[in-house]
Amino acid sequence: MPAINKRYIVFICPRCGLPRYSRSEQKNAKCFGCGYQIPIKSFKVRILLRTDSRSEAVKAVKDYKMKICSGIRESARQRR
Repeated sequence: MPAINKRYIVFICPRCGLPRYSRSEQKNAKCFGCGYQIPIKSFKVRILLRTDSRSEAVKAVKDYKMKICSGIRESARQRR
């Protein structure tokens, strides 16, 4: 199946960098971090994953957030 027909996409907010998922047919999605209305079809949106499974999309968002948090914690330790 071509990637374009996947039901869910995981992408990054172009303003604050937080991950988010939505249905691929949506035109816009609101970022839960900064409130920005993200135009999903825009060239500015970095798509991380396309999938048919909602649970896989949720897991990808959680994994990416954990990756961000661990990077922040590590850089805070290095500053001490």
